[in-house]
Amino acid sequence: MGIYVACAINGNRWREKSLIDRGYDHVNTVSASNPEGAVALYLKGWYTEE
Repeated sequence: MGIYVACAINGNRWREKSLIDRGYDHVNTVSASNPEGAVALYLKGWYTEE
């Protein structure tokens, strides 16, 4: 049970670290219902500035 809780709490952080370690950069945050929509919104410039 503890492993499930640890994964639930840290999962996104671990994924983010993995992507950064592989050379990806966080550019902006886009809220969309699917990956294709997120790319389209980003290309149109409709994203949240951080």
